[in-house]
Amino acid sequence: MKKGFTLIEVLAVLAILGIILSMVLVNVNKVADRRKIKDYNNMVDLIEQNTKLLVSENNDIYESVTNKLTSVNSSCKITYKTLIDNKLIDEDEKNPITGKAINRNSYVKISVNSNYDFDYTFVNIDNDPDENIQLCN
Repeated sequence: MKKGFTLIEVLAVLAILGIILSMVLVNVNKVADRRKIKDYNNMVDLIEQNTKLLVSENNDIYESVTNKLTSVNSSCKITYKTLIDNKLIDEDEKNPITGKAINRNSYVKISVNSNYDFDYTFVNIDNDPDENIQLCN
């Protein structure tokens, strides 16, 4: 009797290992993609929170915002560059999904909701067209 494996048996094992490896790689890529999306959402939350901080702590900007936002659904914007200039955002911040720097023309749209509270929404110029919205400051 011969010891060892036949060529067919070796090829079958390699094929099975190849299938398992491809399944693992697909799942690893999905995990990486989900992580990038989570990092992007965390970055957006940070930008929106820092904009709230800027509006609440800077009297000139607060007055400007309240003077411009006088009715429900009215809006104005604070540019990403303004957040950088006020040292609330790192100027080298990158979009975790694309790996590119955030466009300085991106902005946070501040609008008045039906409860007369301010809503803050980050608008990434790379993804959305620039709306014709007046500056808050």
